Amino acid sequence: MTRKVKMSAQEVADQEVRDSAVYYNVVLTIPQRVSKVQFSDEDYGAAIDFARQAYLDDSNGRVRAAMVYAVNAQERFALMGTTNRFQPEYKPNV
Repeated sequence: MTRKVKMSAQEVADQEVRDSAVYYNVVLTIPQRVSKVQFSDEDYGAAIDFARQAYLDDSNGRVRAAMVYAVNAQERFALMGTTNRFQPEYKPNV
């Protein structure tokens, strides 16, 4: 049996951003470095592929995690999903 749970205002706002995304950013977390956008694309699949492959490229340093964000026309963003060094398979946040 499933419970119906009311979404919070923040969850509703995040879902609106996800639904109206115009492009996707991938932010890499690298120890002892500032996290910043390493990849942007209008294609969600391309962003996921970059997040999965980030651990194979030594030029990025020792990437700990990659986070895929949806960005809408108003430059608001919401987390779509993540990968990490030990489990590079993409895990959606929704």
